[in-house]
Amino acid sequence: MSRFIASKGRQMMGWNDIMGKNIHEWSTESDSQSGTLSPDAIVHFWKGETQLIKDALEKGHSVVNSTHDFTYLDYDYQKLPLSMAYHFSPFPAGVDEKYRPQLLGLGCQMWCEWVPGSKELYRQVFPRIAAYAETGWTQNERKDFERFREAYKQINPLYP
Repeated sequence: MSRFIASKGRQMMGWNDIMGKNIHEWSTESDSQSGTLSPDAIVHFWKGETQLIKDALEKGHSVVNSTHDFTYLDYDYQKLPLSMAYHFSPFPAGVDEKYRPQLLGLGCQMWCEWVPGSKELYRQVFPRIAAYAETGWTQNERKDFERFREAYKQINPLYP
């Protein structure tokens, strides 16, 4: 499929399951990739060990890091507090710096089937989405959570 999409001048992007690795506790070892993934396919990492990101990068893929434990907005604040969202690093520790250009950034998912209404939706998204925005454009060594919290007070009234 990825090669067909590439032949049409488009670029495929898929959850890291497209790498053919078994990342689910409930699936069997026979659940694996049956073909070769086009090298220009973008891997959207959501689950698994950091080694899976390394594997994708080493194979030449670009990666968007959306590790679910750190970026899923439908997770409650006890599981994923604002400070944890803010301190998320799209470029994982232990990955060689030479791969930094292939890391396109981060993604945040909001699976609304677990959210009963718009009031709860806004509560889940804000202020974490602002933390992710800053995380996406700020180098780790320049991040300051207390400064962020103070700055957020200025825009907080804009959100319901």
